[in-house]
Amino acid sequence: MAPSPPTGFAFVNGEIMPTDKARVSVLDRGFLWGDGVYEVTPCFKGKLFRLDQHLERLASSLRFAGITLEISREDLVKSTSELVHWNRELTSSHPICRVGHWVTRGIEQWVPIERGDSAATLCILVEPVLRIFAPEDYLTGVPLTIVSTRRTPPSALDPRAKTTSRMNPIVAEIEGSARGALALMMDVHDHVAEGPTFNFFMVREGQLLALSASALKRKSSMRTILPLLSMKTLNIWPPSGSPPISSSDEPRTPITNRSPARTNSRAATSRRSLRPASRRSDV
Repeated sequence: MAPSPPTGFAFVNGEIMPTDKARVSVLDRGFLWGDGVYEVTPCFKGKLFRLDQHLERLASSLRFAGITLEISREDLVKSTSELVHWNRELTSSHPICRVGHWVTRGIEQWVPIERGDSAATLCILVEPVLRIFAPEDYLTGVPLTIVSTRRTPPSALDPRAKTTSRMNPIVAEIEGSARGALALMMDVHDHVAEGPTFNFFMVREGQLLALSASALKRKSSMRTILPLLSMKTLNIWPPSGSPPISSSDEPRTPITNRSPARTNSRAATSRRSLRPASRRSDV
C-alpha cells in the first residue's frame, strides 16, 4: 500500500496554502509539455542545506530554458524559509525532508514561445523523505540492473539543467522495477552514467572513487552526470566506517558482479544515505 501523501503547506505563485488545496492550471506549459525546471534542497530537522547553492543551480537551469522568474533571489530565499517555518510540524516529525522549487513557463498561449508573455509559474513544496529500504539493506546491499534505456546524451539535452521532462529516467526506473532491482543507466557509449533518482559510486581498495573535475571536462560522455553538490557533502559527514574519497581521472572502470559499489539518493545527500550494491545484472 502506497504511503499517504504528506500534509503541510505549499507555495504557489506568491501564496502559501495547504498542499492538498494547491492547484495549477491545466493550461500550464509544465503540465502540457513538461516545459519547466526544478531544484531540490535537502532539509535536515528544519534546516535548509546549502540553499544558496541549490538556488544558483536553479538560476542556471532557468537561463538554459529561457524562463524568466519575476522574483528576486532575496525574496525567493525569504519565501522558501517562510514555507519551511509553516511546515515545522512536518519537518519536526520527519528528520529529512526535501524542499523542491518547480518553475514552468506559465500558461500556454498557443503562440510561438518568443511571442508569449505569460508569467512563469512558481511552486515550492516541502515533502518528507520516506525510508523505502529496510535497515539491513544498508549492510547487505540492494540489487542493481543495467537497463536498456540509455541516459539522454548531452548533445540532445544539457544535463546541467534540471528539467521537468523526466520521461527518460522514469522509463529506466520502470524497467529496473520490473526486474526487482534499482536501475543503473549507461550513456550512449556504454559508460556508467547514473540511476534514475540516485548517484552511483565505485569503491576500490577501500576508497570511494569520484571523477576529478579535469576528467569530467575531458570526457564528453561523462557530461551526462549533473554537477554534484553531494560530493562536497560526502566530505563533511564522515561517519565511522565510511570509505575515504579518492578523485580519479579514469572513468572506464569495468563494472562486474565483484565490483563494490554504492548508490546515493539525491534527496538526502549524506554518507548516511550510501547503500551498497549487493549484485549487478546486465540488460
